[in-house]
Amino acid sequence: MKTILFMGDSITDAGRCRTDDHLLGNGYATMTAGKIGVGYPGVYQCINRGISGNRSIDIYARMNEDILDLKPDFISILMGVNDVWHGLEAGNGVSPEVYRQTYSMLLEKISQQLPKTKVIIMEPYVQSGSGTNRYLEQFREGVNTCAKISKSMAEQYHAFFVPLQQMLDDFAAKTSNETVLLDGVHPTYVGHALISNALYAQYQKLL
Repeated sequence: MKTILFMGDSITDAGRCRTDDHLLGNGYATMTAGKIGVGYPGVYQCINRGISGNRSIDIYARMNEDILDLKPDFISILMGVNDVWHGLEAGNGVSPEVYRQTYSMLLEKISQQLPKTKVIIMEPYVQSGSGTNRYLEQFREGVNTCAKISKSMAEQYHAFFVPLQQMLDDFAAKTSNETVLLDGVHPTYVGHALISNALYAQYQKLL
């Protein structure tokens, strides 16, 4: 059985179980895994290794255990929001330069040690909301920078890129920001479904 790995922060974590890999949380990872399980029964096992609060440097620090040791055939990565958010709120954010360097080192290790693994890079995003309005301009500028870096990393390392910001903005324009994201970052069930749809559309091209 082949392995699909979801990697990221709280958006990916979504309350996953730390002791049972069958319990992938309440977010897009579970939704996507369900679609894969129905579309390709018995072919793939899906594992969620998102951890709430993680920045890019935290994900890199645990990549041996949570990426390389698992030897996934496919991995999706969604990170960048906390690199900005931690800087605005706690003073321990990650600069764009370090974010780029960390992403590059992460992808370099994957390409060297898992050369057959297909990588999907997901675009970090942000909207106006209760958790972001205090410093929305800086938040948007920082996440937009991370998004551009993420896309450039996908191009440089021949990974696949899943844009999310415009899709979420377009849906919010038809409804409301609160319909899509609880606080400007964390998705509602609608937001998770939108992210899952975008990710699964990419997987349908690869599986």
